[in-house]
Amino acid sequence: MRTPPFSGTEGLELKLDRAAGLCWLAAFLMPWGNLMASDGSMMESGSFFHHPGIRIEMIASEPDVVDPVALTFDAEGLMYVVEMRDYPYGKGPTGSPGGTIRSLRFDAAGDLQESHLFAEQLSYPTSITAYQKGVLVAAKDLIYLADTDGDHRADIRQTIITGFHQSVTDSNFSGLRWGLDNRLHGVNGGNDGKLRIPWLNTASLSLEDADFAWDPKGETLKRTFHTGGGFGLIFDRWGRSFTPHNINHMLQRILPVSHGTLHGIPHGRWNRLHFRPRRNGSYFSGFGGHDPSQPSGTSGTFQFFRGHGADPEGF
Repeated sequence: MRTPPFSGTEGLELKLDRAAGLCWLAAFLMPWGNLMASDGSMMESGSFFHHPGIRIEMIASEPDVVDPVALTFDAEGLMYVVEMRDYPYGKGPTGSPGGTIRSLRFDAAGDLQESHLFAEQLSYPTSITAYQKGVLVAAKDLIYLADTDGDHRADIRQTIITGFHQSVTDSNFSGLRWGLDNRLHGVNGGNDGKLRIPWLNTASLSLEDADFAWDPKGETLKRTFHTGGGFGLIFDRWGRSFTPHNINHMLQRILPVSHGTLHGIPHGRWNRLHFRPRRNGSYFSGFGGHDPSQPSGTSGTFQFFRGHGADPEGF
């Protein structure tokens, strides 16, 4: 088994909290040099096996955060955490919306000081991003939440985009990311939907099997790329976009839907570049679907690492 592609770890610190499943990753990256592993050493922290240049710490646990699936920071340094408490069948015997947003404040040393229930009764919330003086949340609709009176509770709750179809919980629309084009991008998991902005008298946008982008200034919606069917979305520094999937762990979106569609090929599979591990642990890329001869597990959302993290032998 090959080691993770990290080395030159002086000045490299990653913090990862696994308490109650809180999946926040705050990276403080100083000059790292060559990021190819020089030896086979591994460390163990609880149930995590990792390169010795990575430090894993607990930053929050229940009851300060419960069932987290996504987070964001605002301009004041507040962390907003999405808690999908209603996964997978809704809350209680009626299956009512039970998702929540929690705001967390840390001191200069990184220690948790406050945890507040910011919003509740959200339907399967999946993603969150800072916007203006509040946050945008993917929870059946795209919803804007803001606290205007300083009581740590959202007193503004406005639907920005509606019309998304909900399906399998972990493929509902997610991956809210601001792009270099100043639009908010998201993935839709192949769930179709007819999107519209409630206060505009315009025709709805049929997503079909595409992801989407919203321009807050022009108040427009556009189909972007054929969906990867997964949970999450990232951009690298050049604006290239990647999505994960349970089977194909990383998909680079290549051709936008505006460049046409190859009919008869599900989910536009030839419009994406797939990355996944070989049996010997190296990496390769290719077009097309899953190769059942290759090992695979489940893959959730991810973050872009600004280093030479891929094995060049596979590219």
